[in-house]
Amino acid sequence: MKRYVKYDSDTELDDLDEIMCMSNVRGKKVVHPSKLPFSFYYSTKSQKQHSIRVKPIFNDNRMSADLAGTLKLCDDWSYVPGKENRRISHSEIRIMKQFFQSNIVLFCLVWDMQVNEPLLADYLQGEISLHEFIEDLDFYREYKQELDNINTVKELENFCRKNKLVNFYGN
Repeated sequence: MKRYVKYDSDTELDDLDEIMCMSNVRGKKVVHPSKLPFSFYYSTKSQKQHSIRVKPIFNDNRMSADLAGTLKLCDDWSYVPGKENRRISHSEIRIMKQFFQSNIVLFCLVWDMQVNEPLLADYLQGEISLHEFIEDLDFYREYKQELDNINTVKELENFCRKNKLVNFYGN
């Protein structure tokens, strides 16, 4: 039996103005790691004081800012579904969270403005390689020799943790 997460119509979503300034990725265009059953908005830190997060929509092709939910990428990883995602299964939510947990270093780098925001979408959609993404990191020149040997996101995460280069927000 599938269990679903109910949408709480009393939950306030962010102002549409804020989400319209966010970058987005359509799930069907994701190459790294593979196509996703959801799309999402993401950004650098905003002027508002809130924790690191993304705005997912369980549609791999359609982006609609007013229908996006919210997933915190820290603390309890709480998820508030969007208006269109009232009956999302726990299995679908688990897949979504696994994707963001596996790529947390990339989202933390963007959130803290250590890499240009659009490059994350370019990487995930296969328009640039991981190495091209890494070359744009603020600390690339300082660690060039070591970073040039990194081939996976997990290796990048381990390197950043070892050298304390990224705030992982408790992850």
